Amino acid sequence: MNTDAPPVLSLEYTTMSGPKAWVTKRKTKGKTSYILRWRCPTEKRWRCRKVGSDHKRALGEAAKLEEQLAEGLYRPDRKITWDAFVEDHVAKLRSRGKANAAEASQALTEFGKLMSPRSPRDVSYPMVEAYVVKLKRGRTETVGGKEVEHAPNAPATINKKLTYLKGAITKAIRRGFFAAVNPIPRDLREAVDEKIVREVTDVEQAALEDAAKRLYGARWRALVFTAVNTGGRRGELLRLSWKDVSLDGGDPGVLFAKTKTHKPRRVPIGADVVDMLRRLKARTLKDGGPFVGMGWNIHREWCRIVADSKVDAVTLHDLRRTYITRLLRAGVPVKDVMRLVGHTNAETTLRYYTAVTADDLRAAVDKLERRVG
Repeated sequence: MNTDAPPVLSLEYTTMSGPKAWVTKRKTKGKTSYILRWRCPTEKRWRCRKVGSDHKRALGEAAKLEEQLAEGLYRPDRKITWDAFVEDHVAKLRSRGKANAAEASQALTEFGKLMSPRSPRDVSYPMVEAYVVKLKRGRTETVGGKEVEHAPNAPATINKKLTYLKGAITKAIRRGFFAAVNPIPRDLREAVDEKIVREVTDVEQAALEDAAKRLYGARWRALVFTAVNTGGRRGELLRLSWKDVSLDGGDPGVLFAKTKTHKPRRVPIGADVVDMLRRLKARTLKDGGPFVGMGWNIHREWCRIVADSKVDAVTLHDLRRTYITRLLRAGVPVKDVMRLVGHTNAETTLRYYTAVTADDLRAAVDKLERRVG
């Protein structure tokens, strides 16, 4: 009796001698799928998992598994339910920021409700495709006996949810909940219109500063001025501590210790920023930082400042975009701009923060004509 044969299904493929992994083919309702089967050396029993409908990929997975079995690197999958995995994953994300963890929890919980995976290993390409279709259509949910309408998700929102889902599945694989290729490729992402950079002019900046001071005092004016001249994100500015602000010596600057990329960065500041922060320090030293404690109603206060200044459609993040655009206009190399603003990809700097106007294009053509002439 052959004890090496798999217990069920007809054998389609076997590989070299030694620890074996079999690929079996199954047809259901005209659809072909492949299943990988092997004998677990630690549990002393047969194991199996689905490897999709691609024959070459199934053979590749079998070869990888056989190599792990032969070299003693195989580890059995850890079992976990989808809800337990989401709770565990979100708990680990909280160390990187509560807002990020909350958004990930919302996206993964929504995926669980809509697609009902039993565990992370159940997530497949067709399942994620169906999830994207449902996000595009919108849905109706019953909450507390009442029907709640959920509008169709915008392309950027769908991409963000897919990013959270793909990151979670990657972590599930690394933590040993299953061994497979991440089933969420980039081709599922929706096309998003290129963002139009909103650059604040000098006149608009002055109007915003005046409105901020008139409505909420010198501290708010300093926030606007510092944001335009350091490129700090809202959270980075609100968490800035006085111990990380250097106003004396030959190289004044601010150190953003807690950043989006979790990498501290130091930004040099000019004499105007130094003077403004020095005047502010005497009044806010007890608060721990120049803008600490200003985040409670910051969105509402900013909207009121914009309305009072008569400046059209500007956000706090546009102040950061303005800083980056001014650096690029001044001829600062892209790598240096990336270091100053904390970007890890040059494409991000160029795609979202470079505002090229008709005057810039005309100036470039004039330079070229002068060089040719």
